[in-house]
Amino acid sequence: MHGALWGVAVLAVALRVPTLKWLAMRPLRYLGAISFSVYLTHPWVVAMARHFELIGTAAGPIIFVFVILFATLAFRAVEAPGIALGRLIEKRLDVKKRQTEMLTP
Repeated sequence: MHGALWGVAVLAVALRVPTLKWLAMRPLRYLGAISFSVYLTHPWVVAMARHFELIGTAAGPIIFVFVILFATLAFRAVEAPGIALGRLIEKRLDVKKRQTEMLTP
């Protein structure tokens, strides 16, 4: 079943189905931006929920909110500064590479 859903999604993207415009909505783009932080923080939030015995169907939305909250904090405190630092290093290395190429006969 999973494979069939992915197949439909890939086919829809390949055929440029206009009904996929909802994927460009701002909340979904935000979730895409913090998705790595969600991946890294969700086990901690789930473990804390289990520790505090927060289980059942009502726990799902509460856990979701906390995952998004912690992922946002991790993104802003760690991931975004790391990305900025990486771009700065890349830019400096590129400048040094161009300077070296200009000096090399």
